[in-house]
Amino acid sequence: MLLRDIFPKNEHFRVTMYSCSILGLWPFVFPKNPLYQKMYFRYSKFIYIFTWLFLSTYVVQLIKLLLDEVIFVEEIMRNVSITAIQSLSLIRAYALKSKRSKNMINEVLSTEKRILGSQNSGVIGIYNEFAKKNNSFITIYMASMVLDTCFFVIYPLCAPPIEIFYPTRNETVTKRMLMLSAWFPFDEQKHYMAAYLFQFSCGPITEFYIILSDALTIGLVIYAIGQFRILNELFANFDKYAIQVQNQLKCSKEEACLTALRECTIMHKKMLSFIDDFNDVMGNIMVLDFLQSSFQLASIVLQVLTTKVTLINFLLGFQFALSMVMRLLIYYWCANEIIVESSRISVSIYNSCWYEQPEVVKKSLLLLMQRCNKPCTLEIGSFGIMSLETFISIMRATYSFITLIYNVNNEK
Repeated sequence: MLLRDIFPKNEHFRVTMYSCSILGLWPFVFPKNPLYQKMYFRYSKFIYIFTWLFLSTYVVQLIKLLLDEVIFVEEIMRNVSITAIQSLSLIRAYALKSKRSKNMINEVLSTEKRILGSQNSGVIGIYNEFAKKNNSFITIYMASMVLDTCFFVIYPLCAPPIEIFYPTRNETVTKRMLMLSAWFPFDEQKHYMAAYLFQFSCGPITEFYIILSDALTIGLVIYAIGQFRILNELFANFDKYAIQVQNQLKCSKEEACLTALRECTIMHKKMLSFIDDFNDVMGNIMVLDFLQSSFQLASIVLQVLTTKVTLINFLLGFQFALSMVMRLLIYYWCANEIIVESSRISVSIYNSCWYEQPEVVKKSLLLLMQRCNKPCTLEIGSFGIMSLETFISIMRATYSFITLIYNVNNEK
């Protein structure tokens, strides 16, 4: 079976498409084979349910740690840092399986066919530029997260055992660390190798769910930036675009200008609808992401601060924190670019010598210019908008969490 019989041809989602299909997150597979498609969707559900079940072991272990006689701060921080982001990735994955998400992905696929089939080299160049950016960002992010997974695998083999003293029992218990802070229905210390091998085989699946759900979401956001950049290009060079339309349709200049304006207006309306759909699907999830990000980052840093300083502890904490900051920076930088590019449309129209256009086109451009004064934004539910300013506020909140928890722990 050829690759084109399994996946649609698409450059923007090239890396994301193949990667997401591994865990059943890519919605469009086997278009010509309903039987394989049905089997793939069942596989997707199985992986999704399995990941939720595996996540439940983190939650049970967190409850046990909080109810334990001795508060094991390091282990609690390890648990929280993974549980928070893993829960969010599964919620995001569920949202990406919705009909509206599939429609957004399908719009990217159809738009690429239309753009690459056009004769506008400037538009094609911009589209390819952002397709490459998307693939590059996702590849770098995936590589960073895979490195995290490698550190988690190596960590139990290098980390020294932890001794915990229980006053009521007058007993010191030695615990060997595992890859993840998870509950087992047996004594994981007595059967340490079995517990380690189980996490070694199943843990990476849950880790990759984080990577792939983010990859698909980021791809949608970067697509929106590229489309707004294309709109800026078309409006800034409106005369050239109209001449190209005139040559293709063999019509008058006024008809060509009206056709070019209609195409740009339709494209702008589609992008407004695309952003609205994204906010409706992801808005509440972004609220959860925003609320947990600071505490999660603080948990990672506190692991390093509250444990014995060793090379493996430092490398694991540093790399994990770096990956999570990179993840947030990609999201909020892309959201900020949508604000910048969408707000530039009115400036591009103004710089396009709109006053030299036919009267009916001139009036339409003026109306569109006024309509574009309000930038498009990705929303954090009803809390606010995603931007670099919001990213900085997350970093500040992270510092506050670290200071507060670290000082409280030291006082104890």
